[in-house]
Amino acid sequence: MRYSKSVLKEVVVLSQKAVEELGVYLVSFDRPGYGKSDPHPKRSFRTLALDVEELADQLELGAKFYVMGYSLGGQLVWGCLKYIPQR
Repeated sequence: MRYSKSVLKEVVVLSQKAVEELGVYLVSFDRPGYGKSDPHPKRSFRTLALDVEELADQLELGAKFYVMGYSLGGQLVWGCLKYIPQR
């Protein structure tokens, strides 16, 4: 399992063993313009949700997946609920 040390270390309370036993796949990414990602000056809740959907498809996470947000990540979760609720 690989995840960003910056954010997920504060959020993830499951042990490595529990994550493996449950088959949980944790994914973290930089929002456009942050970290090593390219800027996207016209980003919106909709474009962020569509980015999540594309990432999930690229990672072959399946038709349904769960999202969780920490701090500003809550905006991402709201966008996913509004714009890609079928996922």
